[in-house]
Amino acid sequence: MLLTYDDIKDDFEKIFQNWIDKREKFKTIFQELLINIYTPKLYREYKFLNIVQALDIYHKQTKKGKHKIEYMSQDSYQNGINQQLSEVIQKLFKIILSKKISKRF
Repeated sequence: MLLTYDDIKDDFEKIFQNWIDKREKFKTIFQELLINIYTPKLYREYKFLNIVQALDIYHKQTKKGKHKIEYMSQDSYQNGINQQLSEVIQKLFKIILSKKISKRF
């Protein structure tokens, strides 16, 4: 057991009220973490995954809009790929051409 009543008895009312207030908002997170507590024979890998999933859900629910990932537009993504491919093709062409020229001379 993580905590005993004696550990929290002075703040029990506050802790319990806090639990009730956040129960719905963090329901999925609590479920993920409680699975680990109430299933002692669960493989470590699953326990780890439950914790990581709970942290991910918590982060998404509490940090909405604060940490946005900026994605490239499809056009700029394709342009970047085309540019890289063009550079690779040019380098390969120069290598192949120089080998053919060196074979002739």
